[in-house]
Amino acid sequence: MQVANIAQTINVLQAMILTEGGKMLLTPTYHVFEMYKVHQDATLLPTSVQSDEYVHQHTRLPARRLVPGYPGHLTSTPQVSASASLSMLRARSHLSLCNLHHAEGDRSRMRLPRRGHFIRQRVAS
Repeated sequence: MQVANIAQTINVLQAMILTEGGKMLLTPTYHVFEMYKVHQDATLLPTSVQSDEYVHQHTRLPARRLVPGYPGHLTSTPQVSASASLSMLRARSHLSLCNLHHAEGDRSRMRLPRRGHFIRQRVAS
């Protein structure tokens, strides 16, 4: 499980909102938090993603993963990550996919457990 927190939200490094005089700008950080808000107060659903590892200028991006039997095991970071949850309040499942690569797309395939679900797609770039 991964968790993200943000302490200060306006006019700081990595802010969600920047202001200057009467102007206001929503940053990419804001849009990421907005995209993932559907997972708040929901039940985590297990996900499995098969993706190429993230590589930038021939450099692999390392990540610490909880691997059974290997505490703090260093692995590579997948280019695409997924988060899924079930909202009991709205009786909806939510699936968020994130492509870390700054320039390349990735093909993803997913299986949905039941028929009759509607899928709404939103792409943030």
